[in-house]
Amino acid sequence: MNGRQVADAALQMLESIVHPYVRQAISTLVETHTGPEEVLVIEAIKLLEGPLKDLCDAIWVVTVPQ
Repeated sequence: MNGRQVADAALQMLESIVHPYVRQAISTLVETHTGPEEVLVIEAIKLLEGPLKDLCDAIWVVTVPQ
């Protein structure tokens, strides 16, 4: 295994531990903050790669030049 493979494996392990807790916390926020006048912002780098996108009514993407 090279250094990149070790780093990728470590990241995958970390994400498998952390992401279920993050999904649960965000799901709880979404469930408790409902109503037409309320806005809930989820800032998540991997939002589109996982099931959190299914909790969203709209997804806004902002990009800026460096």
